[in-house]
Amino acid sequence: MKNAVTIRAGEKALQLIKDGSFKTNNIISMAGAAGGPKWFVLSNLDKALFGTIFKNRKKPLSLIGSSIGAWRFSALSQKDPVAAITKLEELYLGQKYSLRPSAEEISREAEIMLNEYIPDKSVKYILNHPFIKLNIIAAKSKPVISTEKKELLIAAFAAAYLTNAVSRNSLSYFFKRIIFQTHSEIFPYTFTDKIETSYYGLTESNFKQAVMASGSIPLAMKGIYKINGLPDGVYRDGGMTDYHFDINFKCAEDEFCLYPHFSEKIIPGWLDKSIFWRKPHADNFKNVVIVSPSGKFITSLPYGKIPDRTDFKTFGENHSDRIKYWKKSVKESENISEEFIDLMESGKIRNKILPLKGFK
Repeated sequence: MKNAVTIRAGEKALQLIKDGSFKTNNIISMAGAAGGPKWFVLSNLDKALFGTIFKNRKKPLSLIGSSIGAWRFSALSQKDPVAAITKLEELYLGQKYSLRPSAEEISREAEIMLNEYIPDKSVKYILNHPFIKLNIIAAKSKPVISTEKKELLIAAFAAAYLTNAVSRNSLSYFFKRIIFQTHSEIFPYTFTDKIETSYYGLTESNFKQAVMASGSIPLAMKGIYKINGLPDGVYRDGGMTDYHFDINFKCAEDEFCLYPHFSEKIIPGWLDKSIFWRKPHADNFKNVVIVSPSGKFITSLPYGKIPDRTDFKTFGENHSDRIKYWKKSVKESENISEEFIDLMESGKIRNKILPLKGFK
């Protein structure tokens, strides 16, 4: 398929690319958003980037991810990134739940999946990766939103939604942003909001706990109550504070942040999904290149959309049809990967690149 990909860039990145200055060695960071199975349309691009383009890289590459973004990057930081992301893909595709799964059931299956695609022997390698500097985002619940009782949690989220609609900074009443890092000395990102933020080192004893916390969706899954080296509390999905990110991707004059994303739209936090006036800041994305599936690609997929979490409910216990649809989406994502790599390597990206849309 032609025109499977849309590429948009911030003001500085746009000019550099049009001038022919987009070199893979000048990509210093990447971002991985929350979004559940939406990541399937990025799967083959991940494989191409980390299996070929970055294979012999020496220069540090910082990755920052929340929720499924953290899960993806935990695969791509392993010694064999293609095998690891393929394993995650297979496990995620094969998820099967009862018709109305409890939070305990989903958390239990997620933990099994995590332990299969991140074997214990891989954790040490990730922590000492020759060039990848991994950063994982989770959210620590404040007391007002720390309960697991459904009715109370729904009420707390209603309050969080209303105050967040007034000001994104009000999330500090409900969550604290937690950043887990393999290397604290390299962190090309700055949080420009006023959400309380703390930084902790990733270790062999807390790595899997951090990844699990980053993807623990409130109401759908149980929170993580104990993470080694951190204060006790309830740790939840990083998308609560950083769904698609609205942070300053700090780059030098000729450097880029590459952001493979499943949408052209950037939604800062999970609670911003229905707040149409909440837009990310263009200044934060000056050197960012966003690669996403085109409208043409999306409409070509079964059901005219990319996979998402509602598919579990839509297909119910008809697991075979859901898995068939998801596999088709993964297969078709080869079009995105092949087109982007060709545009990048040939230099034709300069003719394809577009300015950002939907920013302020």
